[in-house]
Amino acid sequence: MKKLLFIFLFFTYTTFSYAQKIYWNCYNIVVHNEVALVKALDDFMNTESGKSMTPVSLSEMANSGSKYNATHGLCFFSPDASALESNREKLNNLQAGVLMSAWDSEVNIESSILGQSLIADPSSFDLSFNVVVQINVKDPEFYGAAFAKMKEETANLYNGSLELHEALAGQETGVTHFVVARAKSMADWITGRNNIFASDAFQNFSSSVRNISEVLDIHSARVVKQYNVN
Repeated sequence: MKKLLFIFLFFTYTTFSYAQKIYWNCYNIVVHNEVALVKALDDFMNTESGKSMTPVSLSEMANSGSKYNATHGLCFFSPDASALESNREKLNNLQAGVLMSAWDSEVNIESSILGQSLIADPSSFDLSFNVVVQINVKDPEFYGAAFAKMKEETANLYNGSLELHEALAGQETGVTHFVVARAKSMADWITGRNNIFASDAFQNFSSSVRNISEVLDIHSARVVKQYNVN
C-alpha cells in the first residue's frame, strides 16, 4: 500500500518561534469509526497523562488519488525530539487502555513517517485546509534557498502559509521533502495557488529547481481535532 503523508494536517497555532525546528511523527491510518476514535481520544487527552503529551492532531483526507487507502492522519509534534519520543510512556492510565482498545478495533495503520520542519511559520498553523506536495530533491541546499526567496517574493499573493519540511524516516521511496500550503478554506487555497503560479517569482523558482527536483504526489486534508496546542 502507498503511504499517505499527513504532515500538513497536524500543525496548529503554538508558541514556537519561526526559527525553531519542529519534529513530527505522523501515523497514516484507515479509520472505520471516526466518532468512536475521537471519543476515546477526547477522554484520554483530558486526563493528566494526556495533557502532558506533546501537541496532537487528527485530520481527515480531503483529496487524494486512488492509490491511497488512508482516511485520516494522527500526528504528534514538538520542538523537542526527546519529548516527542516520550509520548508512548504517557499511555499509562485507564483511559489510555480504552483509547488503545478503540485504536485496535477501529484503526488500521498504513505507515508512520518521521520528519522535521525547515521553513515554517507557526502563526499560520491554525489554518484548517492543507495541501502537501511530495517531492524528490537532489540539491536540498539550493532548493531551500530558492524556496525561501520565492516565498518572500510572493507573500502578498497568498493569504495563507507556504512551508518546506524534510522527510527523515518512513516516507515513500524517492520522497525527500514536502512543500505544504495552508489556507482557511479550499477556495482560499485555490485563489492563492493561482496567484502564485502566475507570478514571475514562481516561474523563476520553477525554472531554477526543475533539474534538481521532481513532484511525486499532491493531496489535501482538513483538521478534525487538535489537543495541547495552546
